[in-house]
Amino acid sequence: MKLSQRFPLYKHASLCLVGLACFFFWSYGLAIRYTASLEIVPSIPYSWEKYIPFIPWMIIPYWSMDLFYGLSFFLCTTKRELAVHAGRLFAASCICCTYFMVFPLACSAEIPFISNWFFHFLFKGLSFVDAPYNQAPSLHIVLAWLVWLRFRAHTKGWKRLLVDSLFLLIGVSVLTCYQHHFIDVVLGLAVGVCISYLLPMRSYPRFAGETDPKRWKLGGFYVAGSILLAGSAWFLGAWGWFLLWPAASLLVVGLGYWIWGPAVFQKDEQGLQSLSARILLAPYLWGAALSQRYFMRRIPAVSQITDRLYVGRLPYAREACAERVVDLTAEFDSSDVAYRCKTVYPCLDLLALPPAQLQQAVELLKTQVSLGPTIVCCALGLSRSAAVAAAYLMAANKVLSVQEAAAYIGKKRPQIIFSNLQIQYLLEWKKDYIYINKEEEQKYGRRL
Repeated sequence: MKLSQRFPLYKHASLCLVGLACFFFWSYGLAIRYTASLEIVPSIPYSWEKYIPFIPWMIIPYWSMDLFYGLSFFLCTTKRELAVHAGRLFAASCICCTYFMVFPLACSAEIPFISNWFFHFLFKGLSFVDAPYNQAPSLHIVLAWLVWLRFRAHTKGWKRLLVDSLFLLIGVSVLTCYQHHFIDVVLGLAVGVCISYLLPMRSYPRFAGETDPKRWKLGGFYVAGSILLAGSAWFLGAWGWFLLWPAASLLVVGLGYWIWGPAVFQKDEQGLQSLSARILLAPYLWGAALSQRYFMRRIPAVSQITDRLYVGRLPYAREACAERVVDLTAEFDSSDVAYRCKTVYPCLDLLALPPAQLQQAVELLKTQVSLGPTIVCCALGLSRSAAVAAAYLMAANKVLSVQEAAAYIGKKRPQIIFSNLQIQYLLEWKKDYIYINKEEEQKYGRRL
């Protein structure tokens, strides 16, 4: 097999590798020289870190990061993937090296005597290109995270398991080789996740709910919660700094309501959220899952609306009543929901769907219902799914007005919620997309 067939972008990958390697050594070396010139460089170790054992052979996975770094460029199969990957690595060097010079830290752990000549040689070689500076966030961890994502995307089965194990060793090696303190690893992972989240490999659609003025209020609540948690982290210090994780999660969700829309959850057409989004937004996602389970205690999971249409909450297990599902949630990963056919149309929670988005969702629902029993679902099956179901009933000529649709669905699922704005949007949608003259009314009637 020719090189161009095995690695279709090997020329572009080679240029990216050389360019980023040069930039890395320049920026990293600049940060080391600056920090080394300072009279006092503090370190931030936890007291329990003295119990971390020194394991000389872990220098091998530590050094292997350089090999994986170079190979990662040649794994990319599209120009977009290569460009995003290179952009992520460039951003990692810029962010970390800037932080190294603004907040310089040193590693206070002393490397003991190494009797094995091979391991001694590897540690000696490391001392020529590195120094006990450039600590937080650990650039080694940031790069390991970004490179691991590329290997993970291009491996399956036992190969992926092997890759996961190797990169886990790389992550642990920065501690067992006494190159970093624990806080450096945590900050490095945080920076890596943020970079991969802000520079996603694919684009995500922004639609559904951006015209609802309530988004400003909801976003404000999340941002206020984020500020409160960040202030608590500052006040508590020590382990309290970990409150910055839920603070960041709420801030990002708040920005989603204000700016990004459903794309904030990075959910694809298979219902899979990106790994970076699942980690960064984990505190919010856990809260949303707990909230769903609490409110669903007295609400039926699914309610039958017509012979082929059901409305309910996002089914984590397959419901026996239907073969197909239309998922309207943005905040839940539905990649494990096993149905014959699944359609994903992410919408933000608690926001009314405007006419254009209602029409898109109805078209998707009509397609699924025409093929078999279908569940249209959201978090609780009370608002987003109810609005789309109401529009579907009118589009299918089963009811003639918004009031009839709302009343009919309300009888089948009494807990549903139609906000005044959602009723207004349904009326506008009916005016823009539905026209039934008297002949059509006589022909179709009210087929409930």
